[in-house]
Amino acid sequence: MSSRAKTWRKIIFETPNPENLTVGGYSFYLDPTHKNPIPPITLEFIARQRGYSQIDIYRYNPREEVGDVTPLVENWFNSPVDFAVIAEK
Repeated sequence: MSSRAKTWRKIIFETPNPENLTVGGYSFYLDPTHKNPIPPITLEFIARQRGYSQIDIYRYNPREEVGDVTPLVENWFNSPVDFAVIAEK
């Protein structure tokens, strides 16, 4: 974050969710502007280190898998493909 971020009272970040293996292992890299996927807990940690204490993580846009949905598929492939972190100082 830039030095200007030190004065920001509220931040909102939205990014693809690498907790979904289809996103983390494939679709994230289809956009050439993407460099590294950031897991929600890592972004939460960064926000806390920058002095943000009220932090909410929102996961959204679940992915639908065709065929039998086992608990494994539900957890790793049907989980939301996007997340947002909203933090306030």
